[in-house]
Amino acid sequence: MLRYRNTIITLAALSLMSACAANGTGSAGKPPVGNYLVVSIDGNSAPSGTTMQIGEDHRVSGKGPCNMYGGQITETNGALTIIGVSQTRMACLEPARAAGDARFATALQSVTSYRSLSDKGGIALIDTEGKERLRLQPGQE
Repeated sequence: MLRYRNTIITLAALSLMSACAANGTGSAGKPPVGNYLVVSIDGNSAPSGTTMQIGEDHRVSGKGPCNMYGGQITETNGALTIIGVSQTRMACLEPARAAGDARFATALQSVTSYRSLSDKGGIALIDTEGKERLRLQPGQE
């Protein structure tokens, strides 16, 4: 039995890793480059016109529910961070858009990983607790 111990341990480790991947706990590395439409914020529909562009230069930018924003995606020890986030300060006349803008900014700054979605190139941006904060679908900025 002892001679099979390493094989059993290896198989158990592979099984656990594949279970984590199947549960969608997030991927290491930076999310795919492209233009995205933000379709949900914390599980609620995002206001129309909310976008995100992820560039080859690791910049992230787009239009929130009310304001334009930009920042930089970094990766440290497999964890994503979006740093240096700046936003314009436009007056949001619609209370729902103002609230959406605040939720979007909070969600954006909590991202630590992403998960690829099976539906047409979409991605989910995930926080440290494994909660989906932002859902993105490929689209035009």
